[in-house]
Amino acid sequence: MLVIRKAVMSLICLLCGCYYFGKDQYDDILTRPSSEWSRLECHTIIAAAMQSNLFDQNANVRVFATPYYPSVITAISRRKQKSEDWNELQYRENMDQLLKDCLGMYSDWNTNVLVDGRGNFFKDRSQIDSLMFLVSMENKSENWNTNQPYLAKAPFVDGSGTSVTQSETWYGKIFELKNYPVFIPDLTALENKIFLLNEKGKFIRPLRVFREPQPMLSMNETFLVLFRLRQDDYHFLAGSEKMFLVFKGLGNDIQLSFPLSMMR
Repeated sequence: MLVIRKAVMSLICLLCGCYYFGKDQYDDILTRPSSEWSRLECHTIIAAAMQSNLFDQNANVRVFATPYYPSVITAISRRKQKSEDWNELQYRENMDQLLKDCLGMYSDWNTNVLVDGRGNFFKDRSQIDSLMFLVSMENKSENWNTNQPYLAKAPFVDGSGTSVTQSETWYGKIFELKNYPVFIPDLTALENKIFLLNEKGKFIRPLRVFREPQPMLSMNETFLVLFRLRQDDYHFLAGSEKMFLVFKGLGNDIQLSFPLSMMR
């Protein structure tokens, strides 16, 4: 999992900006060998797969999620090769580890074709055994621990002529710090609050969530979520053209939609 943790750091910068210019450009990039991709094109491939609730004004938590599709893993590895000045062997070793951990696949470097866990050349997404997501969460109550209002106890004379402080009046008390509403999501048992949903209305829970155990979303969180898609002859995404990553128990429910046409 060390390779995956390093890949996480390679993607965090994408959460602050967008390099995706459209599906046409994405498709054009994929028609060329990955060895010819520029760093910007690697960013474009990764950002094209990413989904978020950035424009959902009702959500309490801002979420970005990037599925580790084969194209995304390739872009991550090529980008890392450029930044770390890897040779081709180092690139392939990184690719192999990510493919195994994230998808249950490997690459046949003699033919440059992906191979599933049963030894078949990759032709269809139903051959993908598992899927990893990189998830980043942010509490939308920006600077939640410092933006609470300050109430000065200025003298005030009530209707009876008695001098009191403003915080002792009924309308002063509603502004006291202890009554100021600050939403801090509970992240305990987070694995029970994340689901993958298909278009048939069926859902699966994560096989594993890789994160440091923080009980509350008091700062930005970035972690990995692994789902098992295939069980014997059954594939969770069979018959679906979209999948949905769902978060519950973090305020309003969050649902991110991913078109499966990009799962390549």
